Amino acid sequence: MQDVSNQGDSCRQQVYRCLSSICRPALETLLHNPDAPDHLGVQLHFLELAEQDNQLAVAVLQTPRNVLAEMDCVLGILKEEMEEQDAQQQAIVLPGQRPPARFLHVRLHSLPFGPENNAIHPSIGAVGSLHINRLVVITGTVVRASSIKMLACQQMFECTRCGLQFPVKCKLEDGGKAILPDACPRGSRPCAGVKFRPVPNASSFTGFQEIKVQEKSQHMAMGALPAALTVVLQDELVELTQAGGGWMRSWLRQGVNGGDF
Repeated sequence: MQDVSNQGDSCRQQVYRCLSSICRPALETLLHNPDAPDHLGVQLHFLELAEQDNQLAVAVLQTPRNVLAEMDCVLGILKEEMEEQDAQQQAIVLPGQRPPARFLHVRLHSLPFGPENNAIHPSIGAVGSLHINRLVVITGTVVRASSIKMLACQQMFECTRCGLQFPVKCKLEDGGKAILPDACPRGSRPCAGVKFRPVPNASSFTGFQEIKVQEKSQHMAMGALPAALTVVLQDELVELTQAGGGWMRSWLRQGVNGGDF
């Protein structure tokens, strides 16, 4: 398998074949749910992924940010295919029915456990710089949960030269700011434009929430103080837990002092 950070056709085709086989039935059911939110998580069992494509399963452990981003893109492709199929079949849309979820995210769970995978299952006190940009599973008790805050997750911009409108995704680690391209991304007919203006009333928003997860007493040495981590929940993951509840979750760690799911 090629480096997944290279958005080549062969890499995307590999991810497409895998997710099309595993996720298409569940995705079809979720997208036809009239109550589906704008952000929708599609569950993916690691063992099922490994059975379908072991090379891809290894890659998601080695470079999770790149692979998961590619998987999210492929979910968008599958969504567009399903919408086109519905249109061809003249699917009936009920009055007042909400459009399908616009943002899809792969939610990987049930990561491998064993002596060779100890780095994936650290105690909270053992999480450190080694785990930056890695998938880990942490177990603990939620001792604090913040209120939900809003964040722009995508903004639309327009090239002042050719008028092309294009979306720009915003990331929490960038403070919700849109990082604009150096030049107009028009592909069919190259444009030399380098100035862009925001499109009014075209931004999309999502929620995020901070929780503090504390190590459980049975995982601590005698007399040791409990370690804790601040975790940031985004999109459909907000409000999944409350203070006092248990927590065990796959986690994509992005910083030393906290992490994002």
